[in-house]
Amino acid sequence: MSKFIRFITAALLVMLAAACTLTRLPPQTPTLIPPATPEDTPTVVVIDARETPVPTDQAGGDNTRPDCTPRADWPLFTVPEGMTLTTIAFLGGTTVQVLADANCLANPDNIFAGQDLRVPPDFPPTVPPEFESAAPRSRVGISPYLRFEGGWYEVQPGSMVSLGWEPRLPSSVTRIEFYATPAGTNQQPVLIAVDNNGGDDVWVNWTIPAQFAGQITAVAYRGEAVHAQTDDPINVYTSFN
Repeated sequence: MSKFIRFITAALLVMLAAACTLTRLPPQTPTLIPPATPEDTPTVVVIDARETPVPTDQAGGDNTRPDCTPRADWPLFTVPEGMTLTTIAFLGGTTVQVLADANCLANPDNIFAGQDLRVPPDFPPTVPPEFESAAPRSRVGISPYLRFEGGWYEVQPGSMVSLGWEPRLPSSVTRIEFYATPAGTNQQPVLIAVDNNGGDDVWVNWTIPAQFAGQITAVAYRGEAVHAQTDDPINVYTSFN
């Protein structure tokens, strides 16, 4: 009898183990998700609620004051490369503030090459001298200079330069007088140098003042009689660097 009971018990244990094995869920097979394509990727939009500065024109921006009208009774002057309003004011015998008000400039430091500004009527001309091949126009030559731009010779303040007559004068010329007229003033030309051997084509020296802006002309003599005067003045100013 005991063997039978042990057999039944063993059979029941085997059946119970089988039942537990049948009711256990199989492990879940992971589903493969294809990688997202650019079309499926959502676009992320970031909104910045802070105030965005208004872009300005790189050539100078909006530099005009509202409720201001530029002076129409002053001529226009085209700003050359590298020239500041301070230089223009100095050359014109006026102040930065006067020029800023005349042109309705909000920021006097914000001007650019090629900009047209209103300048006083007696502002020095900026057209470089022109020469005709058939009949060369006489003028004063200057050397050395830092650069020639916008019709102006820029020279080092306090330096010594040489002045001469271009083109060469005949040997019969006995004297050349060189004159400077300060820009933006009503002053008379000032004698700055004399060449007592004008016909030898040897230039004379002139020491540039610490601050100068104006025009240089010359008169050639034969004895006491005037032989010729330069046709075109040259514009000279000292460097501000």
